[in-house]
Amino acid sequence: MQPITVLIVDDHPLMRQSLLNTFLTETDITVVGEACDGFQALAQLAVLQPDIVLLDLMLPGKDGFDVLAEMKEHAPDTRALVLSSAQEEGKIRRAVELGATGYLTKNARRQEVLAAVRAIHAGNGYLPPDVAAKLMRNVREHGDEAQSNGDARPGLDMSSLTRRERQIFELMGQGMNTKQMAETLSVSAVTVRVHMRHVLQKLGFVTRQEAMVYAARRQKTAE
Repeated sequence: MQPITVLIVDDHPLMRQSLLNTFLTETDITVVGEACDGFQALAQLAVLQPDIVLLDLMLPGKDGFDVLAEMKEHAPDTRALVLSSAQEEGKIRRAVELGATGYLTKNARRQEVLAAVRAIHAGNGYLPPDVAAKLMRNVREHGDEAQSNGDARPGLDMSSLTRRERQIFELMGQGMNTKQMAETLSVSAVTVRVHMRHVLQKLGFVTRQEAMVYAARRQKTAE
């Protein structure tokens, strides 16, 4: 099996070295490059086509938001895991809306970084409970504004979902992770992941985070 390839993007050399050390002993993950600003990041993405880009938001030149907005043009199959000191709800939301598949703060432990990289490579999103709670709170507080800006995707066909898929979708809107959904519905985590994959496919979402944001907005609109 080919190892998961990772590009590290951070403007602090010590942080890049720390992240590099995180992966050194992992046989299933390899770091293929580093970048210290947004311009370098996009150039490296185009050349290396990594599986995962580990991305800081506060970068010189083009910042991490710019990289997220432009990276699909340069590396359409690369998934972004944000690792940032920024913990503001609005920044988390913006990163997710721009396509980030996961979001960790820089105080995340080594094992959590590894778990996030593996989860994202497997096709899942990754938001720790505290980050998910901030994202959902921001969406609920600003859902009306998003809808007025035409960002609530009202045309989705919810009738295509089964009863169980609707339940999963509603729980996603509450910010629940896979384990919490499984416990709530008294099913296995594997069953939750299968239904979640069907929800994303039927509604046309690329990432779980995108679906979570939409589900939360939809619930706020219905209140």
